[in-house]
Amino acid sequence: MQLLNLFIYSKIYFYMYKLQAGEALVLHNNNKLKNYIILDGCLLLSKYFTNNKIISIGLLSSKDIILPIFHNQFTTNYFYKAQALSITYLFSLANTSQQKFFKIIQPQYNNQRYYLLEILAHRNAKQRLIHTFLILMKLYGTISNKKFEINLNISYEILSSITGSNKNTISILIQKLIKREIIIYSKNKIIVNSIVDLIEF
Repeated sequence: MQLLNLFIYSKIYFYMYKLQAGEALVLHNNNKLKNYIILDGCLLLSKYFTNNKIISIGLLSSKDIILPIFHNQFTTNYFYKAQALSITYLFSLANTSQQKFFKIIQPQYNNQRYYLLEILAHRNAKQRLIHTFLILMKLYGTISNKKFEINLNISYEILSSITGSNKNTISILIQKLIKREIIIYSKNKIIVNSIVDLIEF
């Protein structure tokens, strides 16, 4: 709310949005509003190409800016999709307010987005999945009864996108983790029973 009060005081005009978990914001080159600021929640930002290739770029949270880059002003072979992993509130700025916004906010802005491309450095899907869980635990995990809870809406499709792996492969790995009681998995929550067992999986 402090940020919104600053906008109102500075006469920066904005539009508010609410995304339920699973809903997404699609950003094309011809979108009139391209800059969005997250007020609360969690988004997965991915780049979709016309050849059906998908690259998950980063996890964005409160106060992060969605600032898609289009190298060609007139035509591109990709678009961006920001999918909510929890209930997310965000706002965009009217074009006349963008310059004023960056003048006020950017000098003191600390972008905490977490880039996911390092996950792809692992050679196999299992290591990529383990790395993904460790990142999610670090950023969004809470401890309850000596277990880590990740209260995000993360489907097999999302894990497949983040890890660059086949959905069936992710499904098989998740089922093995469940069978060994290393994790408890549901679409709205992931519980990690043992970090040690997860790393050694």
